[in-house]
Amino acid sequence: MAKRKDVMRPSKEQLEKQLSQEKNGYEKLLEQKEANIDKLDSYLIEHPEATRKQISKATGISVRSISRYMTILKERYGKDAVKNVAEKQLEDKNKRMVQLKELLAKEPTLTRKKLAEKLGVSLRTLKSYLRELK
Repeated sequence: MAKRKDVMRPSKEQLEKQLSQEKNGYEKLLEQKEANIDKLDSYLIEHPEATRKQISKATGISVRSISRYMTILKERYGKDAVKNVAEKQLEDKNKRMVQLKELLAKEPTLTRKKLAEKLGVSLRTLKSYLRELK
């Protein structure tokens, strides 16, 4: 029969100390999260058109965390107060599509290169817009 080795079990004080340290670690994470949300909020006020990648590079917050924090900001301020980048890009695209239709109606002989310059997009983007119009 194998002999049982005496195992040192932590004392009540040691367990309480460990639990206290774990709570402090969790509290620190919550504080860091709130600080990151505040940092994101400030950055978005100054740079409302920034993409998640640009925000990440400037603030040091991961792109995934930015997405989660933007959801929190939407809940705080209301959905219309914080628009995500995809919504802004869609709005911009829609504006450019309207501009494209107007340009084509006014000046149907414009080259693709001139159209792209006037819209402020690349030739490739212009081609995709033209395909959507068909």
